Amino acid sequence: MSTRLSACMIDDALQCTVLDTGEGSMYIIDEDGIQVPGERARRTGAGSRTGGQGQWGDNCQEILSHTLGAPRVLREDDITTIGLGDSFLLLNSDGLHDFVKKEKIREIVMQNQENLEAACQALIHQALEDGSDHTISVILIGVG
Repeated sequence: MSTRLSACMIDDALQCTVLDTGEGSMYIIDEDGIQVPGERARRTGAGSRTGGQGQWGDNCQEILSHTLGAPRVLREDDITTIGLGDSFLLLNSDGLHDFVKKEKIREIVMQNQENLEAACQALIHQALEDGSDHTISVILIGVG
């Protein structure tokens, strides 16, 4: 067992800077698919920024590192900046993502995109139905 941390900052231009020190506990979901921010960076060693730095500029890493209790050394792939646009941001625990396949998660979110509370309840129900015996935490943010 380990502790994983996810945090995000979203600016007025919908640039979302996320800190994810876990493994797959954060998803970006839209009509085209589902992705784990920074997944490509972890796999290839490439830089993790996929969008602009938003209104916080280079201070994002410093701001987010304070959430961990600075001084804290973050890896480059711990922080990703993406544009949310019409996407959904899902923060979740292993009680969800270890038991429900990514495509099923996307399907549930997209089916319930008009009611985020219903989407969260459906995700929790699916995790339980799929055998989850872990803590299930779900935070779903829709900005569109």
